[in-house]
Formats: sequence, C-alpha cells, structure tokens
Amino acid sequence: MAVNIGFGGNPLATIFTFKGIFGVPISHGQYRLLEPHYINNQVFAVGAVLTEGVELPEGWIPTLAVDPLNNDAVKAFYAAGPRGIAYEDLAQWARATPQDGPQLTTRAVTFWIKQGGFYKLTGLGADPVAFPPIGGPG
Repeated sequence: MAVNIGFGGNPLATIFTFKGIFGVPISHGQYRLLEPHYINNQVFAVGAVLTEGVELPEGWIPTLAVDPLNNDAVKAFYAAGPRGIAYEDLAQWARATPQDGPQLTTRAVTFWIKQGGFYKLTGLGADPVAFPPIGGPG
C-alpha cells in the first residue's frame, strides 16, 4: 500500500508500508516468554506473547528464554544461535515444567539441542535444510 504524505508540499514523497488486513503487519517475529523479560523499560511476565514491531523493537535479537511462534521468529532465533553457552543452559527452558519453579510455567516447543559437537533446533526449527545444525564435531 502506498500512501502519499505530501512531505514539504512535494506530491512525489511517498511512504510504502507493508501491512495486511486491518493494519496488522504481514510478518514479524512473535515469541512466548519462558522467563520474565525487561524490554524498553517494561517488564513482561512468563507466558506473555510479544510481537516484533509492537511490544518488541524491530530487529530484536531473541534471548534463549523465548519460544519462537512463527517462521520470522524462528529465523531470528536461529540467526542469534546458541551463543556458545553450556548445553544445560540451552536445555533448561525445554525441560521447564510448573514444578521447576514459579517462573518456569511455559514449556518451549522450539529450542536448541546439542548432538555431538552440533547444535540444532527442534520444533518449528527442525527443518535441517532451512536451519542446518551449527558447530562441528568435538
């Protein structure tokens, strides 16, 4: 959709927006929080679903304590990588159950797992062609 804003009286100044029906963005990463997050001076609780471009800034780099809910989120989660942290840290959110504590009430579907010297995604990121394993033997 193109909207002519007439910037400075110039009728050629045009802004292009890529919005779907009712002004909802066609695609932005959407994440469910697995632990509380402090983003843009606001605290979001466990289980909150946040959308990039709404509650999250554009280009937000997801933490390991989120569950990506759509393809854009999985792409960003994959691009951020496992970040060289301990396997136990990566798997913590996947194993989370309500009995693990008050903050761990949401179980992840998409998370990093370690196999040999490689890290790979599960859930929505399980496609080895779109999201090949990261790392190497060792």
